[in-house]
Amino acid sequence: MKMSHVVAAIAALLAFAFFAFYFSLPAAIDDNIQDDVMAVIEVQPEFESAQFEVTESDGVITIRGTVETDAVRERVIETIIKVNGVVRVIDEIKVEPVSDNSDE
Repeated sequence: MKMSHVVAAIAALLAFAFFAFYFSLPAAIDDNIQDDVMAVIEVQPEFESAQFEVTESDGVITIRGTVETDAVRERVIETIIKVNGVVRVIDEIKVEPVSDNSDE
């Protein structure tokens, strides 16, 4: 086998490896952003009573869940937008105050 064939084969393998890696990046980055958002939310004591569902696509976070006040909802959004890689937040959080049944 000629040396030029070996070099061409190595170049082809490197090109294939580069493109395979390059095209797998967006999914890996998306997973990291989503994981980072969840990690930030989970460590906030004021959010611990809420359950959230977070999805991400191209830096756009969609968050669903229920919180007790508008103030908490706003703080969730403010917290998420600060996460590296987040470009926009779609807020689908519902506000449902906890009813006080202490009168019964």
